Amino acid sequence: MAPTVDRIAEIINQSGHLMDRVPPERLKQIFGCDGTGYGQKWEMAPHMFFYSIWLAYTKSWHTLLRMWGSGIYDPIRPSAWFPVGLLMLNIEAQTIVAEVEKELVGTSRIA
Repeated sequence: MAPTVDRIAEIINQSGHLMDRVPPERLKQIFGCDGTGYGQKWEMAPHMFFYSIWLAYTKSWHTLLRMWGSGIYDPIRPSAWFPVGLLMLNIEAQTIVAEVEKELVGTSRIA
């Protein structure tokens, strides 16, 4: 699990800034709520909201693995939450990019 979590974090660090921002109205439709669940409305949430949670999740895995390496086995999962919305955000952002790509060059890998 940890190598995959690390690889996703590496991709986010290197290329996450390239993803298009998903409009707040669309986030409301996708998630069925006005905010992130962390006290922020979608209009005010940082562009990289889900990516930031993933990076915290990654660090939490490293902490858990260090604990296990020290013989502490009580915690069985990372303390940071898994960013469940990350997949939906990425699908939507890729769809936005695909539509622009199709408009500019007449074809797209997705749309």
